[in-house]
Amino acid sequence: TLEVGVPRDEVFVRRGRGAAMIKDTSADLRRLNLGRGTWLVLTRGRQLLPTQVEVMVGVVDQRGGAPAEPVWRKVVLDTEWSVGRAKRELLREGVVEAASPEHVRLRDVRNNDGPTTGRILRDDRRLGRVIQQLADGKRLGAQLLDFPETVGPNDIIVSVREVSFANRIIMDPCDVVVGRSWDVPQLHQRLCELFPHLLEDGGADGPADAAAADDDVFTVSIPASRRLGVAKGSSFGPPLSIPKALKLAWNDPTWLGADCVCAAPLTLRDASVLLVRSQADFARARAAARARQAARAAEGG
Repeated sequence: TLEVGVPRDEVFVRRGRGAAMIKDTSADLRRLNLGRGTWLVLTRGRQLLPTQVEVMVGVVDQRGGAPAEPVWRKVVLDTEWSVGRAKRELLREGVVEAASPEHVRLRDVRNNDGPTTGRILRDDRRLGRVIQQLADGKRLGAQLLDFPETVGPNDIIVSVREVSFANRIIMDPCDVVVGRSWDVPQLHQRLCELFPHLLEDGGADGPADAAAADDDVFTVSIPASRRLGVAKGSSFGPPLSIPKALKLAWNDPTWLGADCVCAAPLTLRDASVLLVRSQADFARARAAARARQAARAAEGG
């Protein structure tokens, strides 16, 4: 390093042009399998330890619900760190700007997918164990959230899709962390917090038929269900459509008998699919359908 005028801590050695960095600087040449005629390329940059990797982190600010373009940054992480510590280090290094590490969601991005796709990483897991083939150049996603989120061994990650029957639209899925020990009212409360725009006021008696609601066990147990409907979908089979969503069991009262959301009959698991709807939106769709049916009957008469 003295010959090229660069301090030793500002350079590293590659096995060849464009090859990987030699990280174990304590190893002798025979251990590195270097032979006669092998090219060693001196490159300016940070020398990494054998447990460290330089990854690309795509930061996406999803606070306020406004979509944002990802900003990709090179970051050095240690494979021995937990996911939770990696979040803290990203915050400390200024890679992300969030209220706390719990406001950051890390994802394992596959191939050239975007940073909002891929598996959510659990905070207690070690990076080198939870991410297969974690090496230099690996892509990770960092989503900045409005709410704190911790994903541990007692949590499951379900996919939630919003349905508007009035507009005949099914939104793209979003991941929601659910505690394994939660009961159905706790799950419903969490969905109300995450989808507040669906909590339209349908009037004093709610958006659905008031008489039916008064005898509805689900509505009596969870009053907020007058404004937010929940159904369980399937992650298998043909794509979900509006007619199929209409046939699902919304606010199924049998769920209330389960000790927790992971028990029968709800039986939530990782990657389970839930659908949510505004009850007021559904009431408008039903009223419009009845009006069309009456109009056709009048024309036929």
